[in-house]
Amino acid sequence: MAVASLDAFLANDKYQAALRATYIAVPADGSLLVTAIPANLPTYITVGWNTQYETLFEVTGTSGDNSSNFALTGLTVVKGFGATGNIPQGAALNCLNNEEFFNQYGTAINGVIDDINALQTGVVALTDGATPALDASLGDIFTLSAAGNRTIAVPSNPTDGKKIVIEHTASGGARTLSLNASGFAFGTDVVSLTPTTSGKTDVIGCIYKSALGKWLVVAVSKTY
Repeated sequence: MAVASLDAFLANDKYQAALRATYIAVPADGSLLVTAIPANLPTYITVGWNTQYETLFEVTGTSGDNSSNFALTGLTVVKGFGATGNIPQGAALNCLNNEEFFNQYGTAINGVIDDINALQTGVVALTDGATPALDASLGDIFTLSAAGNRTIAVPSNPTDGKKIVIEHTASGGARTLSLNASGFAFGTDVVSLTPTTSGKTDVIGCIYKSALGKWLVVAVSKTY
């Protein structure tokens, strides 16, 4: 993800105030008195931007109900001057709240996290049926306990170079698994799938080739 420019931070500063007290490094739950407090927590406060005292704080609490007693509490130094020393009492330093910037990208970041988690789900059980659906974005290993002969539908959400493994278990008798010819291709080493022995599992490995628009069947290992 690209690093945001300074302009992006400045454009999203909702609060800017003069500090009226010092940050106390010890104890760690000291407070910063300001003339405004953020609406959403946790948030990040840059104190003394572009000065020798510049410090980035994470803020998890606030107190006060007017400009005379507003305070930011639950402070943790992320980086900067406050990690090694106290900000001087009464220092006239700016206090920039980057809350809006972080919130702006929160949904997008959560979406990326969801995608990563989906790729890391590992084993995904397919729903048994005549043509089981397979969403390649949900994992890497797909299991199917088949109560009859089945044909795997063309997998959705392919990406170039994506590898998937299909574990086909024959339930209640020998079962034959087929792969939809519109979405899968065999080579000369692996030319087809043979019936799976009752109660056993065959393992099929595939790689998606976007230039061909198909999943290449590259390996079959039988009877586990």
